[in-house]
Amino acid sequence: MLHELLLTAEVVVEDMKGLICVLQMSYYQKPRKLVRHWIEYSGGAVGLALVSGWVVQHSRLGGSDDLDRWLKQAREDAFCFLDERVKQPV
Repeated sequence: MLHELLLTAEVVVEDMKGLICVLQMSYYQKPRKLVRHWIEYSGGAVGLALVSGWVVQHSRLGGSDDLDRWLKQAREDAFCFLDERVKQPV
């Protein structure tokens, strides 16, 4: 009788240990993706803000024609390359 009572007590104790373990695991689970990667997201946001500011500064919105000139020059260079290096050698 005493032996059976001790075995039952051990089973109850083991069940309680399992329940405590499950509760702790649910409390200490893996953090959300935003919490894990907040540094990368913050760096991306700062980089996007800097690039956006630079683009606005060099565009018509900022009172400059730098981007227009650069795009026009790039277009002329591309057509010149195609004409001199692709069409004429053939």
